[in-house]
Amino acid sequence: MGRKIALLVILCCLLAAPALAENRVLLVGCDRFLTRQDTFPASEGNTRSMAEVLTGGLMAPARVLRCQDSLADSTALAGAVAEAFAGAQPGDVSYLYLSTHGLWLPEQSAEETAPPEEAPVETADVSGAQLNRSDFTLSVKGEKYTIKLSGTEATPRWSIDNPNVATIAGDGTVTAVANGNTTVHCKVGNRDLTCTVRVRGTGSTAAPADAPMVAEPITPVAPPQPTTQTPAANTATNTDANVDVSGAQLNRKDFTLSRGEKFTVKLSGTTAVPRWDVDDPNVAVVNENGVVTGVGSGTTTLHCKVGNRDLTCIVRVK
Repeated sequence: MGRKIALLVILCCLLAAPALAENRVLLVGCDRFLTRQDTFPASEGNTRSMAEVLTGGLMAPARVLRCQDSLADSTALAGAVAEAFAGAQPGDVSYLYLSTHGLWLPEQSAEETAPPEEAPVETADVSGAQLNRSDFTLSVKGEKYTIKLSGTEATPRWSIDNPNVATIAGDGTVTAVANGNTTVHCKVGNRDLTCTVRVRGTGSTAAPADAPMVAEPITPVAPPQPTTQTPAANTATNTDANVDVSGAQLNRKDFTLSRGEKFTVKLSGTTAVPRWDVDDPNVAVVNENGVVTGVGSGTTTLHCKVGNRDLTCIVRVK
């Protein structure tokens, strides 16, 4: 009920906002507390829903800053306000949305409600902390991928530079919003681990049946040696000279692999026999079924030739 009321208030403000005003939005959520049980994902869901509504074309804000469990004190909040509303001019509209599910019980004594003398300090070792990805690509609006943290018991604090490109939840799940690049931050202790997120081809709101969502990385096998690996021979002979290829398309335009990881690129819109190849077999190789295997760090281009057409896809290996 509270979320519906907040959305209604925002929508009423949108209708009253001047047509030429620039809108700026700061969304603040808090589900983690020092003296109370965490309430995740209550506030996280609220701020994520607000970000989706406000960036969905209703107001086209000039800036949207979403801070989920990342503001530790009033100084940090003041800094977020200054950043979100920087450059505001008379007539512009600034929205501050604060969502928290902390409880204050007035019947409790001051001693019961007072914070502990020594706030718990996380002492977990973060020297070996790392993310399972440094770079990945999403291809469909609404597509999700969960980044995983390993090497530490510390509680991560997730944020993202540009929520107009993608949003991130408190468990590290990234959701594609619109084409572009942005950076995810995972803060543990005094470290800030980052991951580049690329969103490509967000024309539809659901992934086609033959284009699987980005899955958790397959457990890597020992990668092929670049010095001996050669592209798989394409022995298939395309005898379909009269097959229509005008509607041929690949299920990916850009994707990212780890070394040894595999991904199958699929062709649709034609019955012609495809001929697969890659520009640089030291980065990735492809077999006659369109299965791409990461070999070494770098970027290369995958080619799928059908009839007189050459369909391409960018392959990144990290």
